[in-house]
Amino acid sequence: MSETMPPGGQSPEERGPFDDLLRPQPARQPVAAGRGGLVALVIVVLGALLLLLVLPPISLLSRGGGDGGGSGPSVKTTARKDMPTLPEGVEAISPFYDITVSGDIATPAVLTLQIPSPPPDGRNISVYTQQDGAWRRLAGATLAPDGGAVEAELTEMPENIVAVRRSASARQLIGYLPAGTQISPLAAQTLSVLNPVDFSPDADGSLSGSATSVAVPLGLPVRPAIRVSNSDDAAAADEIMASPDLRGEHVDAILAMVESGHYDGVDLNYGSLDPLRKDGFSEFVANLAEQLHRRRLVLTLTAPLPVQQGNAWDTGAYDWTRLSQVADTIELAPETDPSRYYKRTEEALQFLIEETKVAPAKLVLRISPLGSEKGGEGIRPLTALEAMAIASALTADKTDGIRAGQAVAVKGQNVDKADGASGIAWDGEAEAVSFTYPGLGGARTVWVENAFSIAFKLDLADRFGLGGIAIEDVSDSVGAADVWPVISEFLDTGAVSLVKPNDSLFVPSWQADGGSLESGDEGSVTWVAPDEPGTYSVTIIVSDGLARVGQRVALTVEP
Repeated sequence: MSETMPPGGQSPEERGPFDDLLRPQPARQPVAAGRGGLVALVIVVLGALLLLLVLPPISLLSRGGGDGGGSGPSVKTTARKDMPTLPEGVEAISPFYDITVSGDIATPAVLTLQIPSPPPDGRNISVYTQQDGAWRRLAGATLAPDGGAVEAELTEMPENIVAVRRSASARQLIGYLPAGTQISPLAAQTLSVLNPVDFSPDADGSLSGSATSVAVPLGLPVRPAIRVSNSDDAAAADEIMASPDLRGEHVDAILAMVESGHYDGVDLNYGSLDPLRKDGFSEFVANLAEQLHRRRLVLTLTAPLPVQQGNAWDTGAYDWTRLSQVADTIELAPETDPSRYYKRTEEALQFLIEETKVAPAKLVLRISPLGSEKGGEGIRPLTALEAMAIASALTADKTDGIRAGQAVAVKGQNVDKADGASGIAWDGEAEAVSFTYPGLGGARTVWVENAFSIAFKLDLADRFGLGGIAIEDVSDSVGAADVWPVISEFLDTGAVSLVKPNDSLFVPSWQADGGSLESGDEGSVTWVAPDEPGTYSVTIIVSDGLARVGQRVALTVEP
């Protein structure tokens, strides 16, 4: 069994946007202002402390100071007449408020900030504060259902605040949606473009597949992806590129699909084409781009990373110089081995930008919210939950027929260093949380993708000045890491914080609901059975520095 462990009196004219804080009401609901037309700013404190704060009728501080005969925190806001200049690419959707706090407000807290009028859509909203003349992003925010307020969860109470919406971004955020799935709500709030992966090429120049019915947020461009996913698709793509007639048929089929679906363009990912098809592929892309651009539509394509062979570079069927002149964006298909990811990607980017003269703004780095496991048979993707489930696997040398006082050895079988596992640690080459364990066919290595590792990939895109990033899977699948806060911050601010988790978080912890534990340092523990018969459990808890995941083993003590 496995489970996730969660990480006095005041005159009417003196009322402020926080006045309704202390009246009982459901959490996360906007609170109406005391006077018509006044924007309300309300902090709702989470958890049990919420009840302590809101149930007693506590008065707020008056302008003259004093505690007004009340107790607990008081909050007062003042709207500035003038809005300081905001960072490039964001626009204010609320007034700019100075905040004065008396007392302590427990965090995290949900801030509800009413806005004068709803923005065009509910995407790309956040809250900012200004410190020492510099703007700092506090958190992402969501639009309330009625469009009259935004909500954000804060870990600190700022001295001032404003709600903003990203009006323009120098970087694209492209999201791929696997066929038959639905978009994650967090992705829907953040993406610049959605690419449903619904089609593949047919050998006669037509397309296979059908469009997935997706609820798309207002204003989000959609460009279906045509992707080579298997050997049959690859053979069909090679056959098309070998024939001028089939290339023409393929262009017509793509245009018909785009026009019938009223899409904003198309995305191509034809994989490792036969290098002999380089000229044919370049002509096909140029022709398709011309036709799409006439219709004011967009063409993006994905190309494999160039391969360095000695002092030369092999680009296969992809003429980067020519393709970058006709395609609107070219995405770099990522290196799948995390141990080689940075070396290969950095070298390829240097070649493309410095030698091939591809404009960095044309290039997009593709990343995935999934981690991976490498074994003798190759590399497979893993969600963060799947990866940590492997790390928390348990064994016991005895599970029943246990006598009172008997000692039982319990091991974290994939993190126990005494059994040849590495234990959970930060991999400085892959810039990710990782562990190696003995498994079928030899040693196996797991890399966990989470906010820490994603930040280093975003920094790579920033260092090379790339035009954006693409997320391989933006579906609402269960178990994927929550990478959206760090991505939103990157898009809003153009920067990313590179932080590595504390090593102490990687040490497994143990719990038992009876008996006693004699812990070991290598991922194992000795459990001493209690005198009372019954079934007891021993639980191991592991962490990737953010989430905590546990599994337990049942141990039965006989009379």
